[in-house]
Amino acid sequence: MGMQEKEALQARLKGRIALAGVALLVLTLLGGASLPAYRGLKAWRAERLMNQADERLKKGSLIEAYQAAKSAHGLNPNNLRSLRMLADMYEGSGSAETLLYRRSVAENDKSTIDDQVAYLRAAIQAGRLDLADEFLNKIGIAGRANPKIAMIAASLLRLRGEPDKAAALEKETAKNAPEAQRVEADLLQAQGQIEAKDPSERATGRATLFKIASKNDANGANARRLLLASAERTEAETQQLIQIIELDPRASTADRLTAKSLQLSLHPDWRNATLEQAKKLFSAGTEEDQLALAEFLSRHNDPEGVLALPPVRQGRGLLLRLDALAKLKKWAAIRDELNQASDAKEPLDPFVADVFQARVAQELREIPMAEAQWKKAKSKAAANPRKLDFLANFAERSGNIPLARETYRDMTRYPATAVPGYFGLIRIAEKNAATSELRDIMGELVRQLPKDPAPKNDFAYLNLLMSDRLDDSLKVATELVALFPDRAAYRTTLAIAYLRKKQPKEALEAYNGME
Repeated sequence: MGMQEKEALQARLKGRIALAGVALLVLTLLGGASLPAYRGLKAWRAERLMNQADERLKKGSLIEAYQAAKSAHGLNPNNLRSLRMLADMYEGSGSAETLLYRRSVAENDKSTIDDQVAYLRAAIQAGRLDLADEFLNKIGIAGRANPKIAMIAASLLRLRGEPDKAAALEKETAKNAPEAQRVEADLLQAQGQIEAKDPSERATGRATLFKIASKNDANGANARRLLLASAERTEAETQQLIQIIELDPRASTADRLTAKSLQLSLHPDWRNATLEQAKKLFSAGTEEDQLALAEFLSRHNDPEGVLALPPVRQGRGLLLRLDALAKLKKWAAIRDELNQASDAKEPLDPFVADVFQARVAQELREIPMAEAQWKKAKSKAAANPRKLDFLANFAERSGNIPLARETYRDMTRYPATAVPGYFGLIRIAEKNAATSELRDIMGELVRQLPKDPAPKNDFAYLNLLMSDRLDDSLKVATELVALFPDRAAYRTTLAIAYLRKKQPKEALEAYNGME
């Protein structure tokens, strides 16, 4: 091969190598560019799936909606619509997924204040106060300044037995809130005021709530909820609340039936007529109307009325139906209902089914089966505060006191259910007239809520009944009367303390200044 041929060959090789290099560069660039395009395609596909999920949800096809939302989440884990829908679907199930999805939504860059509030509430309900604290710290002072967030932070403080700190937070947040958040700020401050020591301040708080309650929005609904829970609501205030609900054009059937419940609290003798009127108005309505009516009839102890409604084999409607059958002691019928419900499109939570099966077996004297079912239910409730709460109350109502006591004790290990757990233990001890046990439980509650005056007074009172810790009890009673001079129960404890110390004159003087 001549010199010229060699040079020509080398030139061709160099040209091919250069061409291959250019081709490789182009492919690399195209490949890199395709990644964002591929991600965009997945995000677009996830949105399409969420549109399908919304449509299926509107039609009541929950399982198909769930599957579409789950697929959308798989394509795009940051898709906010899928995260919200999945969180809503798991809400109330006691499942760990609720907290997982709520957290993902709250930490998303596009999350709203309501998203953050929903996560904090889910964390508290799950007994994960540490996660609530962590998130409150994460959003910083600016985030915590929002009245809705501050309301959650205040509830955390009250849960920990620090009502004074909670009230201070509510007052400070309301003071500094911008005009755009004025209603939320007033609602926040009123929530603290209705739990104040001063009766006039509590009345001021209720007056503020009534102003907000007349608004046809979420703030109005929250104000009504607080007023409904108020133990100090006067007859005139109850009438005012009834009027607000009845004048609300957006009031649901459940709201209107709540107004009827308020009327019955003022006029118990209207019960039969009111219940019959409610049945005529809502028994032929939508499924939502019928569910609200079943709740209303159950609340006013009309199990026959609940069972007269079209049968429901799933959800809250099934629970109300089972409860009505239990009130009428129709145990075999409950077993039939549970068997039919197990074949439903959306079967009852297996834990709830086990609880009812246990009660049925117990009432039918099928002792081995009852024990096995109670044990099974207890196992499924383990480490789930909300299920433990349900099981403990159900076992207590069913007369299974040993299991109720054991489950209430389990509840005290979780911050969100500790106080209800202690109240359950206290209730059982009171029924058994076990003063010593009651005193010990109250002592535990005092340690859990060191700044709450009510348990302190009860603990001192029980110690005095047992002639124990007299000096400590006298000191506590003296401090409580100084802080709350208008509370007769605290003065009574102080008087008993002086009597135990053989100081009758001081015991009589303990009531000085009472109106």
